[in-house]
Amino acid sequence: MVFFSSFGQTFFVGVFTPSIERHFDLSHSEWGSIFMAGTILSALILPLTGSVLDHVPLKLYAIFVSCLLAVACVCAGLSTNVFLLVLSVFLLRQAGQGLATHTAVTAILKGFGKDRGKAVAITGLGFPLGRGILPIAAIFLITSLGWQITYILCGILVLLCMLPATLFLLGKKPNEKKNAHYEVHDSNHPPREKPSSTVRGALSTPLFYLLIPGILVPSFLDTALAFHVLLIADLKHWPVTLVLSGYAFYAVMSLISSVCAGPILDRFGSRELLKYSLAPAIMGLFILMYCDSPVWAFIYLGLFGAVSGLRMTLIPFALSEIYGTRYIASIRSFVASLSIFASALGPPVLGIFLDLQFTITKIGWIYILYLIPAIALTLVATRLYKKSFRKIQERQKF
Repeated sequence: MVFFSSFGQTFFVGVFTPSIERHFDLSHSEWGSIFMAGTILSALILPLTGSVLDHVPLKLYAIFVSCLLAVACVCAGLSTNVFLLVLSVFLLRQAGQGLATHTAVTAILKGFGKDRGKAVAITGLGFPLGRGILPIAAIFLITSLGWQITYILCGILVLLCMLPATLFLLGKKPNEKKNAHYEVHDSNHPPREKPSSTVRGALSTPLFYLLIPGILVPSFLDTALAFHVLLIADLKHWPVTLVLSGYAFYAVMSLISSVCAGPILDRFGSRELLKYSLAPAIMGLFILMYCDSPVWAFIYLGLFGAVSGLRMTLIPFALSEIYGTRYIASIRSFVASLSIFASALGPPVLGIFLDLQFTITKIGWIYILYLIPAIALTLVATRLYKKSFRKIQERQKF
């Protein structure tokens, strides 16, 4: 499901940007605003639709999400006016960016305790694989068949591959209710209900507000740069084919960082990784601003890939570590809705910068001025709540 969620992710939709802008005669900021509108609509209802997974069988929920994603892709391909385009973006963001990833990761968080970090890391591999493969495939199909037929084919692929795989893999799922309430345990220790927090409980703690700015950074920053990737390549005078092929390196770095993060999280918890997880993004921005050789595109994308893969594993693990798993679907969907709001703002803001003919250097410094406070707040959070993190880690050892 994580792999096929790519059809609603920004990096995939962004490949269609030039074709959509030409087809509907839109400026960069106008298309960015349409993308923002559909994305914000998705974010508004995600806390409601995502929390349903705390109360219904996983298999039924996964089937619904698969069918919704197929409908979203077909709707995008059949769009004939701006209204249908907004509706299509809403459905793609809700089913792809929102619910498909949410379903897969939440199922892992509820079903695993001791090796949760490794399990989340393995599940997250679908994201870098999708990012490395699907944009290049989409460019080829758009060139050959057009952007509308390409999206219709994506919907057919969901029905032929994702839905049957979901039915097969969930066919022999163990007792869901048991996994939803208890940590995975070994034969020497009886099951013990893990203390859990509701969304209201999470919102009552200062820790949540200190961590949120850092959690939202990748959604705002990486989304914007991925959405306008072809325009960024043009401004840097980097060959488009080279930049798109660089996403394969993005995928490799994302995969490596995600896989490496799993065992580290299982052994040491999330506190240390939270402190340093955004550092590669600053390095990537400096490369984007000051390195003009096309070869640097791979390094820039690789650093952002490392951030993406790390946080794909880190953030769900940290949320389950801090707030427990009983209501993790509700908490994850609430955090995801905030991330979607951030991702909705990213493309139009960058589109405005591009329409105003800001240089890459100026844009990069604006983003760095956002990153620095977010990192500082994360550092404050991990220092102020060091004892709380230690108590959580001690609890997980038993």
